[in-house]
Amino acid sequence: MTMPQGRLKILLLDNGKEWGGGTNSLLELLKRIDRSRFEITCCFYHNYQRDNE
Repeated sequence: MTMPQGRLKILLLDNGKEWGGGTNSLLELLKRIDRSRFEITCCFYHNYQRDNE
């Protein structure tokens, strides 16, 4: 599979409830990713309604 022309768009979602491995990995990715190839948008949210909450 070939890469599309231009930058590939990626949306990262994080609820911020766990500042552990997952969130830290996302932050490391943001520091290291090739921004000439990828356009990253992050959405951190805290009031997400779940079924039993």
